[in-house]
Amino acid sequence: QESETLMARAAQATAPTRVVVGSKTKQFDEADIPIVGTAPLLIAHPMPWDIGGGFWEGYPREIAERKNPADVLSPIDRSLLQRLGFAVNGKLTAEMNAHLRGYWLPNLEPAFPASGFMGACRTAVVQYKGKGKDALTAKKVGGAMQIIGDDADHSLVAIVGEKSIDVRMGPNSGQTRSPRIITRLKFAAGWKSVLRVRWLSELLSAQDILQIVAWAGNWGVGQGRPSSPHAGTNGTWRLADTTP
Repeated sequence: QESETLMARAAQATAPTRVVVGSKTKQFDEADIPIVGTAPLLIAHPMPWDIGGGFWEGYPREIAERKNPADVLSPIDRSLLQRLGFAVNGKLTAEMNAHLRGYWLPNLEPAFPASGFMGACRTAVVQYKGKGKDALTAKKVGGAMQIIGDDADHSLVAIVGEKSIDVRMGPNSGQTRSPRIITRLKFAAGWKSVLRVRWLSELLSAQDILQIVAWAGNWGVGQGRPSSPHAGTNGTWRLADTTP
């Protein structure tokens, strides 16, 4: 189900509202910018055991031979799975594994790091505006613009959408170059989010911000995004239509 809070923010997003943040001499503008995914979003942050055999060397022989992640779950990870409704008995299922690799707000709504969206913005301005004297640059954008996450956790941006589990065989990796199974959370195309953007009005205009966020959508976030080393097609977005 869609987050009522997130969708309410999207419905109310209009012109940027001027706010003053922590300074009497510098003016910052702030706006909520709703976006809609144009491709699936794949989320999977790494877990400690992903490094392979070396991870297990410090454990007792019985645990090292089993190489069962359920044996070495941290109390925080075990608690997260329980709060998400999973009973951890025996081995981790693909669904458990995928949920462990996700990002979650305190209310257990799925999310993605604000830093990832900001990284897409930096990539976009470099690709589309070049390095000319009057061009936007990643350095300028990084210093004059900030994407602020959810009120409950400013490092994370809430994601709303149809969620499933994506399991597939990945490329060879590690010291032994052995194939690996990749398990990820997948949000179908059409996922939604609202980016709360704050920027220094002396350097960037509201139109600059809308253009940057629109450009960034072409480079995407998450695994298999166009800006990743493997240049995939996932995680892209467009600006949402907020016209009544």
